[in-house]
Amino acid sequence: FLRFAGADGTRAEVLVKLTNRYNAAIPPLSADFTFYGGLYRDAYLVAAEPVHFDLDNYASPGVFVSTPAVSAAAATVAVAGRLTNESARAQPVVITTQLLTADGQPAGQQQAKVQLRAGETREFRLALPPLRQPHLWAPASPYLYRVRTTVRPAGAPAGPALDEVSSPVGVRWFQFDAARGFFLNGQPLKLIGTNRHQDYPGLGNALPAALAVRDVQLIKEMGGNFLRVSHYPQDPAVLEACDRLGILASVEIPIVNAITDSPAFFENCRRMQTEMIRQHFNHPSVIIWAYMNEVLLRLPAGLRRDNDAGRAYLGRVRALARQLDSLTRREDPARATMLVCHGDFDLYRQAGLLAVPQVLGWNLYQGWYGGELAGFPAFLD
Repeated sequence: FLRFAGADGTRAEVLVKLTNRYNAAIPPLSADFTFYGGLYRDAYLVAAEPVHFDLDNYASPGVFVSTPAVSAAAATVAVAGRLTNESARAQPVVITTQLLTADGQPAGQQQAKVQLRAGETREFRLALPPLRQPHLWAPASPYLYRVRTTVRPAGAPAGPALDEVSSPVGVRWFQFDAARGFFLNGQPLKLIGTNRHQDYPGLGNALPAALAVRDVQLIKEMGGNFLRVSHYPQDPAVLEACDRLGILASVEIPIVNAITDSPAFFENCRRMQTEMIRQHFNHPSVIIWAYMNEVLLRLPAGLRRDNDAGRAYLGRVRALARQLDSLTRREDPARATMLVCHGDFDLYRQAGLLAVPQVLGWNLYQGWYGGELAGFPAFLD
């Protein structure tokens, strides 16, 4: 953190060093999309009061909104996070969470008084009063409430906020059922949509937000209701547009084609998954956290499914998948986990990957890269 000393200010130099050089400890190791270098998204310098919501939480907003119980009759909204006091003295403060309707009208409020010791970071959780007859979020009607969470000095609860976080809230519930399919708000819904990569001709990955939003609008215009954000978290404008336009989404980290069997690679994967979940937790459009794409497409040199080294490698891929799946369910038990395979069913079954996630994805290319289109329903059967 940069620290500023009084009214006179402090001179500081911020250096950002970036590289997209190959690193066996960092996914992706290979892929069918381009790895551009450089700083290609917005970057911000955040100035904060000594008392603020947690700024050191995997680049997340530090405040997390959930809907633990939802029905057509009522919904509960809860807010959790951590509050930090970086001053040299104790600070009595008031945390206020307010639920607002789409047109800005109050729909519920909760407060808590907290006595923060000097240098203390403390967790908090506030449950708002039940929301009766909520407007449900759905592709046909993506109604967004908003939660505004503030912290103020206890002696000036009506004064300027020391910190504030505002988050969208979509009141909805969903379920994946192996026999009956996907249900949103108690109704069956067929998911129709696309994958999306973030590059454009002549721009690479350095896109203005308007182009990201335009892609989501095109999905909506073609009658879609789902976007697989692949194979890496993308600009915040993508999920913001999904929230607003009613496009359900999955997001994933870039473990593509293969893994490196090393502690550093496994740790980087776990960190990426945690970052993704915490940074995008407050988006109601997200229903799936994913973590692998066609991870058995390219077995490392010398490894085969039928030799000892190959079988050991498959076991390590399974171990990583289990770690990431367990981490994801701990971080966010309300959403589904997903692993996406290419069309070699027997290989993924041999590796034990079919039994790990809650949802399996299949990238199937019959009649495209090879084979006949008739092979598509045959594979599904």
